[in-house]
Amino acid sequence: MGYVVIDVETANADQSSICELGWALVSDGAIVGAGATLLNPQCHFDCMNVSIHGIRPEDVRGAPTFREFWPQFVSAIGESVIASHGAFDRTAIYQAATRWELPQPPNPWLDVARVIRRVWPDVFAARGYNLANACSVLEVVLDQHHRAEADAVAAAGVLIKALDAAGWTVDEAVPRSMVRMNDKRFYAGPPEKDGPLSGEVIVFTGSLSMPRREAASNARALGAEVAQGVTKLTTLLVVGDGDVVERDACLKTAKHRKAESLVMSGAANIRLICERDFRALADVE
Repeated sequence: MGYVVIDVETANADQSSICELGWALVSDGAIVGAGATLLNPQCHFDCMNVSIHGIRPEDVRGAPTFREFWPQFVSAIGESVIASHGAFDRTAIYQAATRWELPQPPNPWLDVARVIRRVWPDVFAARGYNLANACSVLEVVLDQHHRAEADAVAAAGVLIKALDAAGWTVDEAVPRSMVRMNDKRFYAGPPEKDGPLSGEVIVFTGSLSMPRREAASNARALGAEVAQGVTKLTTLLVVGDGDVVERDACLKTAKHRKAESLVMSGAANIRLICERDFRALADVE
């Protein structure tokens, strides 16, 4: 049975602000089609996001909205398994569907990162399984990283190799990927952490609705390492929901400004999300 691997790019810290959606169609262990479409999120573009994917407001003028495009896409892929590398793309789709008052996709969902941690635990269990590293280790071509079609095609290549190495079908991989790696009936030598944020180094900033201690505890429960300050090792910056709005640089927190500086200089690869989306990530388990 075939499946589809997707990747999304967002305009700002709100994961529902999808500005590009890419896909790769896989059948019989080979990529048989791929594409991408720009989407108009009808919201502001954060300079940090633009510096990562290069998509600007003028690029999406006249593009369809998520509401206009997504039902056609779901209809085209039918009941196929949807895969993505990491939990963020799934959360973005769910958040966008909620924002645009669309039904959530009923398709089974597969996290490629969880699959490779289980297939090659000695290589990917602890850290280093983001898409770029996975492609480097598995010798999968990754051109134009952070453009949706290129990332979807690369993630599909990673998943094809993982399923082949494990001898799993994609339907077998879905339940196997959800079994925690500390379940010794299935996996020996598990990592300490296993969850949708495993391998992430997360920093919180701005006005959060929950106490910082609670936020940190929740992040660790999702598998993340929590840090106090932004560094080159930071992979995820969570901002308060009220900080998502467009604002002058002087009104952003010092951590936000430092993350922007590191990303725009190419010194770090930091994803920006809001607190609401951080909470939603817990639901992908």
